[in-house]
Amino acid sequence: MPMPAREPDSSPPPTRLSAKPGMLSVLATLIVAALVLANMLGVRLGSSSPSSPAPSGAPGTSTAPTPPTPTATPDSARLAELVRVKATDAWVVAAGRVERLLEDDNVTADGSDRHQRFLIKTDDGLTVLISHNIDTSARVPLKVGDRVTLRGEYERTDRGGTIHFTHKPKFPTRQKADDGRPLSGWIEHKGVKYE
Repeated sequence: MPMPAREPDSSPPPTRLSAKPGMLSVLATLIVAALVLANMLGVRLGSSSPSSPAPSGAPGTSTAPTPPTPTATPDSARLAELVRVKATDAWVVAAGRVERLLEDDNVTADGSDRHQRFLIKTDDGLTVLISHNIDTSARVPLKVGDRVTLRGEYERTDRGGTIHFTHKPKFPTRQKADDGRPLSGWIEHKGVKYE
C-alpha cells in the first residue's frame, strides 16, 4: 500500500548551535574549576543542611574539654587537594597520628594568644602542623603516636600547611560560614573534645 504524500513543512529548519574549535574544552574546564572551588569552600551541592556544627556556647566562656559529640568525618582527599592546589583559609576535618610534639608558641609576632603546636601525619601520609590556641581552649594531653581527629582552618605555608582555629569562635567576623553562623573548630583525643 503506497504511503500518502506529506505536505511540505513550511517551518524554518532547526537552528544548530555550533561551537568554535576549543570552546567545549574551555567550557568543560570552567565547570570543573567551579566544582573544585565549591568543594574547597565547603559548599555541598544539592544539600540544604549546614556543613559545620553549631557552636555550643559563647566564645571564650570555658576552656574545659567537653564530652564528645558526633563529629564530622575526616576528608583526607579534600585536605590533599587543598595542599596540591596551594589553597588557603579553607575549613577542613582531618585525622591522623601525632608525629612530633613541638614547643608552645608563647611569643608571637602579632601578639596573639599562646598556641600548643604539634605535627600530625594524616591517614593519607600528609604531615601538617597543628596550632591549637591554649588561651581559648584547654591543652590537649598528647603523646607521640596518639590518634586525633580535628576541625579547623587550613592555611598554606612553605612547609606544607598549618591547621589552626581548632577552638570555639574567637574572631566572629573571621570565623563565619557563608550563612553567617560562627564556625567552630575542635580537637578530639581519646574520646574527649577540646574546643
